[in-house]
Amino acid sequence: MAERNLVIDNLRGIAMLGVIGIHAGDYVLKSATPWSALYVLLEVLTRFSVPTFFFISGYGLFTAYPLERKLEYGSFLQKRVYSIIVPYLAWSFIYLWAWKVVPLNPLSIDWIELGKILFFGKASYHLYFLVLLWWFYVTLPFWRFLVARLDLGGKVRLRVGLLFLTFLQLWLYDWSSWYWKYPDWINYNHILSNLLTERINYWPVFYGLVFVLGALAARHAVWWKLNLKKYWLGLTIFWLGAAGMMVTRFYELFHGGMAIMDAGDILNQLTPRGLLYTVAAILCFCVWLSYAKGLSLKVLRSLANHSLVIYLVHPLFLDGIPYHLNLINLRLDQIPMPIYYLVVLACAWGFSIILRAAARKAGFIGKLLLGRDLSR
Repeated sequence: MAERNLVIDNLRGIAMLGVIGIHAGDYVLKSATPWSALYVLLEVLTRFSVPTFFFISGYGLFTAYPLERKLEYGSFLQKRVYSIIVPYLAWSFIYLWAWKVVPLNPLSIDWIELGKILFFGKASYHLYFLVLLWWFYVTLPFWRFLVARLDLGGKVRLRVGLLFLTFLQLWLYDWSSWYWKYPDWINYNHILSNLLTERINYWPVFYGLVFVLGALAARHAVWWKLNLKKYWLGLTIFWLGAAGMMVTRFYELFHGGMAIMDAGDILNQLTPRGLLYTVAAILCFCVWLSYAKGLSLKVLRSLANHSLVIYLVHPLFLDGIPYHLNLINLRLDQIPMPIYYLVVLACAWGFSIILRAAARKAGFIGKLLLGRDLSR
């Protein structure tokens, strides 16, 4: 088995903090601290987090299944059904019932609508990630072919190929930003229209570049470990510059009359600025993590180990707590957002620890909820 890269492992902890930040950003304006700077921090500067998980997935897959070894595709997918699809379906139904989207009575369910919800990962706003991850698994032979063409032809092909792939990724973002009005023959086809409209939820190509970068990092892991520290200053400046560009553009839009939430939505990860910021953040955080030690390393390690479960459960607390604040005579607009963020993080983190411990003793139910995460 290939040696684990603890920097990449711990990067999951930072990405998890970012995911909660993105989702908590929606509550900034309703909190006791409705500051635009805080909104930018949570809603814009955390946008690296979801692509970072796909970078980590690319690294992990190409470490566990190197190009030099034949991929047993059938057994590979079978394992992923157990690790991804089973927990995905279980948690989808938990959220569908928790949010009262689907009735408990099977006779009252619109099965066609339920199928759409499950296919596109819309049972809750965060579950699309598992759908995209599944499609990365399904299309892994393509990604292996692409990485082989890039990496096995020398440095010139690698550099030219990455440049071309970057332009292709940017073109896809540009195309997707305007291609929402379809010809009549598509609009009349309900299935095709939905497949195009919901494309961001299940087309893995939207995160293709960062996935490939993760794969290349795995193939050059020795260089990655030995040399990345040398560029810590340049990478830090790169990240600060990319962050400054995101913040500057946000305030240009905001002060230009755009609603604050619209300005935040425009600066998402599937834009040229978002892509640049994502790459800068991944590289910079990897350098910083290589220096982590002591308590900070233990905290990140725990966050990383519980990241999947925290990801799955955090909306239950993020969206559930405001509905129950009246029990302690509080309202959300009385709570500063930094405190609310830490409360949600602590609840999701603590619950994940309890849930994983209980699931190991729960047999079938535990495997249904957490899949292969129980083995970690």
